[in-house]
Amino acid sequence: MAVRLVRNSLANIASKVWGIIALYVFVPIWIKFLGVEGYGIISFYTILMTIIHFADMGLSATLTREFARESTDQEYRGKLLRTFELVYFAIALLVFVVLFFGSGFIVDAFLKSDTVPRETLIRHMRLMAGIVSVNFIFLLYIGGLAGLQKQVLSNTLTISYSFSRSVLVLIPLALVPKVGTFLIWQLFSLVVIFFITRHLLWKAVRTEGTQYGFHPELFRTLWKFSLGMMLMSLISALNTQLDKLITGHLLDLRSLGYYSLAATVGQAVYYIVGPIGQAFYPELTRMISVGEREQSRKQFLLYSYIVAVIAGAIGLTFIFYMPEFLSIWTGKSEAVPMIIIPATFLVVAYIFVSFQTPPYFLALAEGNIKINTLLCLIQGLIIIPGVWILTRDMGLRGTAIPYCVVNIAATFVLAILVFRKFMPGVTWAWFMRTFLPLLGMLPVVGLGHYAICHLFESDMLRLCFGALLGVALMGVLAIPIFRNLRKK
Repeated sequence: MAVRLVRNSLANIASKVWGIIALYVFVPIWIKFLGVEGYGIISFYTILMTIIHFADMGLSATLTREFARESTDQEYRGKLLRTFELVYFAIALLVFVVLFFGSGFIVDAFLKSDTVPRETLIRHMRLMAGIVSVNFIFLLYIGGLAGLQKQVLSNTLTISYSFSRSVLVLIPLALVPKVGTFLIWQLFSLVVIFFITRHLLWKAVRTEGTQYGFHPELFRTLWKFSLGMMLMSLISALNTQLDKLITGHLLDLRSLGYYSLAATVGQAVYYIVGPIGQAFYPELTRMISVGEREQSRKQFLLYSYIVAVIAGAIGLTFIFYMPEFLSIWTGKSEAVPMIIIPATFLVVAYIFVSFQTPPYFLALAEGNIKINTLLCLIQGLIIIPGVWILTRDMGLRGTAIPYCVVNIAATFVLAILVFRKFMPGVTWAWFMRTFLPLLGMLPVVGLGHYAICHLFESDMLRLCFGALLGVALMGVLAIPIFRNLRKK
């Protein structure tokens, strides 16, 4: 079990690490080809993909959960996959129709530009409609592979797709440096990986002699959990993306591009932590489903400690070395003073978003999503007016503040509510394993930053030594993790 968790976690982390590398290495190149406004359009495409990705979690999380149950047989998996597949196709078609025929309205509301013609923006929007619709179904198959604990395979597929859309896209962009070229390549890459992933998942669940069709009775037994997950995930997606949508609505494409760069920096923390949850969630679900309460408690606390160490080390390194990182990443461009403040607030926010993931997945493993949904809704009701007011009055400097403040508060509220209902007596242990590593690393990173900045004038040297210090801290704090795994 421990070996499988480590293997799956490493596979998930490898996928996300590649995603981070792709973002941080190739985003500046995309901007060089397409300009800041062109990147603003790509950022809007990314917003749509993120919203669809989160909304998808309602059904794909249900599929992952059902596939991961120890009592689930192969025939049931196949019937469930076909039923969910048909539901997904129907939803994807609806998404495509809404985005395609509503492209004019969306462009007028969120993609303001004095240099890019409205007709061109509408064409881009219609290409995005095709991409996000196909991606919606693709995520179902990735969720199925995760439920089967074939996470090495699923991440290999994800990395292959990411490589094509991030690296290989540079070939057509070098020939025709336009946003339309970028989007057409995204659609082509996605369609290819879509058919490959579908084939591999069906190969894993298909049994000879079984007729697969639509089984509404299966969906009826799971629709409450699925619908609740979709609602919660959609609200969560809007919470994470509305700041960008408001920026595009109140400001312009250039400002949206700058803020999206800041968000890319902030989300780096969660890019690493998220995959760990994807590895622990199926195993935690299995333990709870068979009544292994004490083992699930230990597993949960181990997961929380790993999240705290990684999120704390990466987040603090970004916070203290933000000027050096942005200067190197953007080539000392005009973007640095525009994004340094929102990027710092977003890094803090995503440290606490990372801390929320263990109680979040614990509630999902218990089959309860009411607490998560209610909290997401309350967060959204606070974040939306806060972002609107501060963006209108302060510009980009104020956009990230509400998201940061609300997520700090939500971390404590979510933990207390979830633990009281599902794991009584674990609250203090969770707080110790989550916040002690952060508090322990804070003075070390701070003093290290002070010393490094006095020793070196080069931004590159400062950042490199700061990153080495962060890695060393993770290594020291990871010793208890390895001891725990060796015992198993």
